[in-house]
Amino acid sequence: MTHSSGSLVGVLRWEDPPPPTFRGTGKAARPWPLVAKDLRDHPGRWGVVLEDGGTNSGTAVARISNGLTQWFQPAGAFFALQRQRNHVIEVYAVYIGEHQEYAEEAGVSVHRVA
Repeated sequence: MTHSSGSLVGVLRWEDPPPPTFRGTGKAARPWPLVAKDLRDHPGRWGVVLEDGGTNSGTAVARISNGLTQWFQPAGAFFALQRQRNHVIEVYAVYIGEHQEYAEEAGVSVHRVA
């Protein structure tokens, strides 16, 4: 058995973790209130709100689109999606509010229940 970095020893592979490279959805990691404000200030315009979020990307999309975080309420006022480009997952979001024209500008099909 060897003890060098990256070697399999028994049931573990011993190696130091790589440096952090992703900006997750934690309160300290992203200034979500400022992200929401910037999107509100530019209705109908898409912005990248998270890069290389990995598994947190889907959570961010759901929280933004469904208004599950106070800054992105009411539900349906924002729309988010994720795309992968060059092995990096990016989350895009847009503020559409109550204005159908903003949704149309952003290319989002919105069906609201009255």
